[in-house]
Amino acid sequence: MQRLILDAVTKSYGSDQVLKNASLRIASADFISVVGPSGSGKTTLLGIMGGLERPTTGRVEFDGEDLTAFDDRKLSEYRNRKVGFIHQMFNLIPFLTASENVMVPMVIGGRQAHFVSSRATELLGFVGMKGKATMLPRQLSGGEQQRVAVARALSNEPEIILADEPTANLDEKNERVIIEYLQRLVQSGKAVVLATHDAALAQRAARMCTIEEGILNEI
Repeated sequence: MQRLILDAVTKSYGSDQVLKNASLRIASADFISVVGPSGSGKTTLLGIMGGLERPTTGRVEFDGEDLTAFDDRKLSEYRNRKVGFIHQMFNLIPFLTASENVMVPMVIGGRQAHFVSSRATELLGFVGMKGKATMLPRQLSGGEQQRVAVARALSNEPEIILADEPTANLDEKNERVIIEYLQRLVQSGKAVVLATHDAALAQRAARMCTIEEGILNEI
């Protein structure tokens, strides 16, 4: 089943066109990598997939609905309920504990308090961080912070995980751990899109795309 479809999507900032007629179809349990150098358009592409940015032209569909026609409220609901984001810099809230960081998307989504607490505990267990639930981000290593970020991305049981250079700041051991988590998500039926500049890492995905100067091609 096709979950997310990009059809001839472009994105321009003034006279600078950073995406050029990008088309891609993403199904449940797809693991797709997008590999390209810095500035090639990877982050913009993921931003459009995740509803963080609107395309200049083209069409973006999720489960048959046109995201480009969504108002800001519906787009916010899409981001909160259907998409999980994992960022290169972790983006944890520094004054919240690991558990509280995982809870944030659920609280924003209006989930019941008992569900929020138990779900956070479950997800921290999934990423091997249950014993550090009460620690602040500054008390965690980079690899541990990224594990919390993975747990947070899963909090509202999204259909699609968008990972933007999630291992760029990690050592080889933690890189392997994060990729293994992503592969487990695919096995559970989630779609994962991994943006990276690392061609070797990109080859871990079942499908591989290249992007250069805004032009997306599937290999």
